[in-house]
Amino acid sequence: MIKTNIWVEGIADQKFLADVLKMWFGFSLDKKFEFRDASGEVVLRISKGDGVSTFSTGDGWEKIKQSFEENEARGTKNLIIIDADEDFDKRKKQVVETVVEVNFDSDADLFLWPDHHPHAEKGDLEKLLEQIIHPEHQPIFNCWDNYENCLRGYSDKKYTTPARKTKIYAYLEALLGETRNEKEKIKERERDYSNSAHWNLDHTKEPLKPLYEFLKKHLVP
Repeated sequence: MIKTNIWVEGIADQKFLADVLKMWFGFSLDKKFEFRDASGEVVLRISKGDGVSTFSTGDGWEKIKQSFEENEARGTKNLIIIDADEDFDKRKKQVVETVVEVNFDSDADLFLWPDHHPHAEKGDLEKLLEQIIHPEHQPIFNCWDNYENCLRGYSDKKYTTPARKTKIYAYLEALLGETRNEKEKIKERERDYSNSAHWNLDHTKEPLKPLYEFLKKHLVP
């Protein structure tokens, strides 16, 4: 296996990828989001870049550029997985123009959430998470949609519709218990995406198939 560093925006991405890497490919990452081989050498790491601006602006890029270059010098492959956000093509162009000084193939080494395909609507990790909830719990999202529609109904008030991150928090909060220990499991770092009662991680079907194929290409000999 080629040593690999996957760069992401934040802790939510790290935890989700750590769980799918374990389920799909058997990589058990530690609390530092690292996987070591039998000799103890780190061969797979998920690194946090602290926001999409790290990969799409010059100022942000300077924060990790040296680490990116050091990986190259050590023979470690750099991959980037970040949100497409408002515009897939625009985000890809930003990354290409930002990391132009390093050896990075945007067509092979870049994956944009949720599924690396252009969308007319916003695209991010949370958009993917919405699509992989256990279908039995769709009523939770139905109730959430009613809540959002109710807020939009007060046009004179101009209420802000909560972000998708809040929607995912609400989904887990409805499913988990009320104890402090259970509430901890709602937090991004503590979530268990391998819990089949909450999430469907079937990589043979959309919407996870593109991510699976991307990771398999880089991680499976």
